[in-house]
Amino acid sequence: MENLNGFESISLNDSLGYLKSNFALSSKEKKQVDIWICEINKHKNLLQFDGYLSNEEKLKSSKFKFQGDKNHFIITHVFLRIILSKYLETEASLLEFKYGENNKPYLGQCSSKCSFNISKTKDLAVVAIGTSGKVGVDIERIEPDFDYSEIIVNYFSQKEQESIKSSLENIANTQFFYLWTRKEALVKALGVGLDCDLKEMEVVDEKVVLQGQRGALSSSFNLSSFILDTQYVLSIARDDSSQNLKFFNGLGQLTKWSVENLAS
Repeated sequence: MENLNGFESISLNDSLGYLKSNFALSSKEKKQVDIWICEINKHKNLLQFDGYLSNEEKLKSSKFKFQGDKNHFIITHVFLRIILSKYLETEASLLEFKYGENNKPYLGQCSSKCSFNISKTKDLAVVAIGTSGKVGVDIERIEPDFDYSEIIVNYFSQKEQESIKSSLENIANTQFFYLWTRKEALVKALGVGLDCDLKEMEVVDEKVVLQGQRGALSSSFNLSSFILDTQYVLSIARDDSSQNLKFFNGLGQLTKWSVENLAS
């Protein structure tokens, strides 16, 4: 595979220390979307900062049956608060989250300074932060034996279905997750639910123009997708194509999506 050029890759341990000491990311100066990737099992030290969580978050965490799920929730939300607090130059514990239609989180204060979105797998948490416009992110672990046949019939356009069926056998499942994460990221950027017509949201191309009855669906978005550590597909949707992407990633190789790269 060819390594992706133009994106920064640094240790999450280093980056969190940097955040706490002297935060000066270029995203505060120009249009940019920063993607922060947290390996859950390597950042259990964040559990000691559960005091940053709101009463509502603490209540949610107390309802998890299994300790591993509770830890995942706490680490993810502490991670989100630490990062956002540095962008907004405030205390992590003072951040106030509100939830819009379809449960999309947003900041109750300073929301004009940045937008954010979060996605989680069993092993990872990913936070996307943009300084302008809407942003959505989704990450999925590639499951080679996943049966997607019913999903693509119900939620994928004919063109999308054909792109999967025409793929080489060893990458067809990855092609499915590529398209699915793009749909999820787009839905999350828009703040609509999965009950919308996903077939109409065709995500094969890098730019998607959505026309519809609802104002939220009358806009254009740029989609970018990446293979992360050969095990995950990560997709980002943003409504300002001039926004650059910058990654802070502790997993190593990050490769821009292409069928050619996957097949090599």
